[in-house]
Amino acid sequence: MRADGNIIGKMHSQKNTLSDVAARIAAVFAGGAIGSAARAAIVLPLGINPLASILLCNVLGSALYVFAGRIFGHKFRPLKDFAATGFCGGFTTFSTVCKDFVLYADSGEFFCALGIFAANLLLCTLSVHLIDAAADKYGKAAR
Repeated sequence: MRADGNIIGKMHSQKNTLSDVAARIAAVFAGGAIGSAARAAIVLPLGINPLASILLCNVLGSALYVFAGRIFGHKFRPLKDFAATGFCGGFTTFSTVCKDFVLYADSGEFFCALGIFAANLLLCTLSVHLIDAAADKYGKAAR
């Protein structure tokens, strides 16, 4: 729990007008399109292992999600919706991690499947922790 109290309760207690909701949905839509295109730009042309490129997108996206949340906070909600929910939602892909887990497990490569899942979970969690800790130490979030 952060010093600012129950952040989830504060998020859901805000009242939104129809135009606010429409602007937020548009921001998520635009961010999602750009995030998906950015992921494709990393995954498709680089020629590196697809598992590594998805891991890279997930780790970077997890860190960016926390960074955007801490930078934009609730004062700049449409920017947070664009960057965190939209861009990071399109850029990261947990569904691909799950698909790869099942494919490797079904083919008898259970340890590889566990490695894919564990690497994504641990490295994404570590990136979130590091960005959050840096934000606590070096700057204040826009609240």
